[in-house]
Amino acid sequence: MKKLAKITLSLLVSSVLISSAFADADVIKETAVAKPTVVTNTVSQDNVADASYTIGYSIGKNMTEQLHQQNVTLDIDNLEQGFTAGIKGNKPKLTQEQMEQSMQAFQKEMEAKMKADEEAAEAEAAKTKTESEANFKATTNNAEHAATSVQPSVDSTKEAADTTNNNN
Repeated sequence: MKKLAKITLSLLVSSVLISSAFADADVIKETAVAKPTVVTNTVSQDNVADASYTIGYSIGKNMTEQLHQQNVTLDIDNLEQGFTAGIKGNKPKLTQEQMEQSMQAFQKEMEAKMKADEEAAEAEAAKTKTESEANFKATTNNAEHAATSVQPSVDSTKEAADTTNNNN
């Protein structure tokens, strides 16, 4: 069991270190500015504190990016409370059944929102297509009308030329 815990922790730390290696320079500067260096008696405690902060930051940043891509907004205060309770092993404020029901309802709401967004995008695309077709038809009609109105002028000019030639 201890081996499994060590392997899991090693994988977690490795993934955090890898994601941290690719972090923006601005994020690194913000982190350095936001967290002042605290001198402690042991280097080990400082490393644990910094690693803990880094893991928490990485989890929060990655989760926020994923949720943003999916247009999901969460209540940060409740998210923090749930996260902290889960890490500390505290009793949750909701029962397992309530949590499951909440997640199912949330998932249905998100699916409905995604469907509505897709339908709105399809409606907008159809509207744009209809407008484009109408503009094309109007342009074509205008061109045909212009060609038709030019034709009598050409015919009149031709008739005048023929009359002049016949008179000569």
